Amino acid sequence: MSSAKPSGTERASSAPLKPNSVTRVASVTAPSLRIRVAIVTTVTLCAIALIFTNLGHYALWDDEAMTALLARGVRNTGDTYAVQGHNILAYVGGAMLRDLHERFQAPLSFYVAAPFVGASGTTSFWPRVPFAIFGLLTVGLMLRWLWRANPPWPVWVMAALAILGNASLFLFCRQARYYAMSMFLSTLLVYLYFHHDRRARTWTAMAVLGVALFCTQYLNFLALAVALLLDWAIFRRNDLRPGWRLTLVLGLPVMAVCGFVGWVWNPIGVYEGLGVHTSLSQRPWLLWMFIRDMNDCELGVGLLMLVAPAVAWRTRQPMLLRAWLGVAVYVVVIALAEQQIVNDDAIAAVRFVSPTIPLCIAIGVMTLVPLSRRWPAVGIALAAVCFWTNLFSDALWCEAGLTSTPAKLLRELASPPPDPYRAASDWINANVTEGQSVLTIPDYSCYSLMYHAPHAVYAWQIKWPPAEQFQSLPLIQFRGRELPDYIVLFGQGAVETYETKLKFADSVRYDVVAALPVFGKDEDRPELIQRSFSALPCNLNEGQGVYILRRVGP
Repeated sequence: MSSAKPSGTERASSAPLKPNSVTRVASVTAPSLRIRVAIVTTVTLCAIALIFTNLGHYALWDDEAMTALLARGVRNTGDTYAVQGHNILAYVGGAMLRDLHERFQAPLSFYVAAPFVGASGTTSFWPRVPFAIFGLLTVGLMLRWLWRANPPWPVWVMAALAILGNASLFLFCRQARYYAMSMFLSTLLVYLYFHHDRRARTWTAMAVLGVALFCTQYLNFLALAVALLLDWAIFRRNDLRPGWRLTLVLGLPVMAVCGFVGWVWNPIGVYEGLGVHTSLSQRPWLLWMFIRDMNDCELGVGLLMLVAPAVAWRTRQPMLLRAWLGVAVYVVVIALAEQQIVNDDAIAAVRFVSPTIPLCIAIGVMTLVPLSRRWPAVGIALAAVCFWTNLFSDALWCEAGLTSTPAKLLRELASPPPDPYRAASDWINANVTEGQSVLTIPDYSCYSLMYHAPHAVYAWQIKWPPAEQFQSLPLIQFRGRELPDYIVLFGQGAVETYETKLKFADSVRYDVVAALPVFGKDEDRPELIQRSFSALPCNLNEGQGVYILRRVGP
């Protein structure tokens, strides 16, 4: 009996995949150029719509407003100056300020946003634009990676479904925060690492991108650096070496720039002032919180992430295993380094692991690749279920049950609900005169109003007695030193706080002058577990709205 040689298709499907290939099989199964162009064009146009549609509808929530206001400080002074006219950004009593400059957060995102915020103005569209562009570039980079791998046509379809079905990807790209910048810089660094041509220019590009990532978000830089170093030590230490001369030429400037930035904008010790500390014994629970909430936020498909290592081992896909290990190491580093409150009711700071979304998408697609080889239609159908529903994420325990988060996002973009900060700032713009003071509860809500209604003075941000840097500020900035003209209460918790904790003399009275029928808590943050895609019921009699009180006593 003759032993015929296997065909090219059989050889390709039985051999292990190359490290720089996602799904490479016989070239005859790859789609035509026309099909690839059609898929890339469709995904790009859909991504533009998902990122930019109604981008300026919601008011900037507190962290976004701080980004925009500090960017305006950069525009006006060249530095992260926290004084904005007659207002000051003194988050948590000014613990993040040094000489009235913000010295806690990595600064690059403020400098990137500075040209877009203008010297004045209250639009929420333009502060978000630069970060939306970075988000779109991330999608383009993912498509570039797919184009370079040129997998079979079913994988192209599954990848398109995965990208467009990841609501978290687009929500994090729609924020005036560093999220999309960190995501793009991290993805580009990983792309260059896996497609490294061993040329000095590629090492230089990676060094520049590393500095940019460090200046964007310290934790994201640390987590990615550890993940890439571990991958290099296991898989690439023998074939990817920069040489000592190049290491010295690039390493010294990198350390100098990062050292200067980390010295000026230094978060070490500030967490104590913020009242946040995570002990070593709490780290395992914090790691579990990240795993749980990454799944609930659908950064990736939970079940596919769980079975990916077994699939990689069984089907000999080294790229799948390396991608999974990279995400695992990244999350572990964040859980070990992040400082946050840890208790039974706490949720993880998922924003710090948002740069893993593109890799989580790739892991989901690669996990389904073996199925698509034998039964393309089944693979595509399963991909649609995995990436466009929560069936394999949190459908069994979430309150909504089986649902489609991408479909909810599409409905929201078509008809977005109102938000409390927009409603309150509109009222203040119409009814509060220049220089009148406003106290907001909760206290962090003042930053959104400070951006959208800047003519008012936002009171009681700093504790008394003042630190030296605050001694020249007016008394209205200090808690309890002067009574505000107005008090704005956001939701039931704010009403309860006002009624139980704020004590005024009997001769001082505040009357409700407006009750805005908008649910009092902002529900448009990017984390799915903190977001509502539609307007929540608002019962004003139960304290669920926005309430504005005016002082009528002396």
